[in-house]
Amino acid sequence: MHLEDLFVQPDYRGQGLGFALLERVVHIAADRGAERVEWMVLNWNTLALDFYHRLGAEPLDDWTTMRLSGEALRRLAGR
Repeated sequence: MHLEDLFVQPDYRGQGLGFALLERVVHIAADRGAERVEWMVLNWNTLALDFYHRLGAEPLDDWTTMRLSGEALRRLAGR
């Protein structure tokens, strides 16, 4: 299962809400027969990285995120 976004407003962090949300996603994934849950996190987001590491999540090194935007996007779109 791919998790697109998990966000807890700063005022509500540290109360277990992120854990509860991710735990629910994991339950849904398991109920649907998924063998893994994957998501992306920005390299500079140390709070999130630390949180995910504490849960036992492992970073993957075999994918590179690519982006097409701005002039390159317009050029490929022919605009």
